[in-house]
Formats: sequence, C-alpha cells, structure tokens
Amino acid sequence: MENRVLSMCEKIKTRKYTHLKPLSVNTLKNNMFELETVMQASIKTQLERKKMGFAVDAWKKDGTHFVAIIAITSTDKFLLCFSTLPDESDMSADATIDLFDYVLDTYGIDAATQLCFYVCDHASVNVAIARKTSVPMIGCSLAMQALMSDYTDLLEKVHRLMSKLNTIKTRHRLREADALMPTFGNAT
Repeated sequence: MENRVLSMCEKIKTRKYTHLKPLSVNTLKNNMFELETVMQASIKTQLERKKMGFAVDAWKKDGTHFVAIIAITSTDKFLLCFSTLPDESDMSADATIDLFDYVLDTYGIDAATQLCFYVCDHASVNVAIARKTSVPMIGCSLAMQALMSDYTDLLEKVHRLMSKLNTIKTRHRLREADALMPTFGNAT
C-alpha cells in the first residue's frame, strides 16, 4: 500500500482507473471524520462493561512521535487510538496518561472497573505509567510467553525442523525452488 495525499481523489487518473464518483478533498475529509464518529460509537457499545487491557506502543518516525492504543478483551481487539501527542516535545508518562484519559472518555471506559492491565515494552515511561495509574503492566516478552505456552511442543518441533533445514545443501535447494529460508524464533 502506498501513502497518498488525500488530494489524489481529485486527480483525473484516479477517477479514470477507479469507480469513484467525483469527490473533493473537503468532502473526503468530512466523510472520514463522520466515519470516525460512527466507528467510535460502535466500539464504545462493544466495549461496554467489558474487562480489558491496553496494548500500548510509542515510536518516532522522521521526527514525529506516534502512540497506538489497542483495547484487548477476551474475544476482540480494537484500535482505539493512533495519534501523535499534542505536545511532541513532551513524551513523559503524564502526557501519555493524558492521552489515555482522552481515550477512556471517548469510549466510555471506566478505568477503575474495566481496565485490568497494560501490555507494553519495558521502556521507563511505560513503567512510570503503570505505577502512576496503578494498573499492572505485562511486558511484551512475558505476554508472548504466556500466549505461546500452550504450543511449546509444536514450537520445539518447528525449531528442530528449522535446524535440519539450515544446512548449506538444503538452503541451496530451497533457493533453487524460490522457497523461504529457515528462520529461528527469538529467545526473549
């Protein structure tokens, strides 16, 4: 998928090679904001009175800081927020907690009764968030180990198979067949 500017909807070639009706950038933006409101209402209804955790990640790309918050229930996952922080110079725990408060308010989530845990990396800011909000944090590695614990026998078989396929002759045969090369799981 390519990152395109919204003005592509006004280009002649876009209309020529798609079945889009004429659409201005302003109309597209308005429709996107209306869709956001509809989706937030739908997600809010689905999360009502459910216990959940937040999977949280923050990163920087080309000088812009991004934060993603995903709600995890026993049956579903919902991307609640993919955003920059209002003040990009402040990537502190307090700034992220303010974003959490906004998300909690937007989706009508009661942090005291519904929010049970965070899944995030062990960055110092995430540890501070967990401490300040009194919500337990599960490190990504621990969460993954817990998730995969039921499959240890299968994972060991896959590891043995990858070891057998990781010889010079076998790798050569795989290359000739345009097949993927053997890879090993990370021991984290």
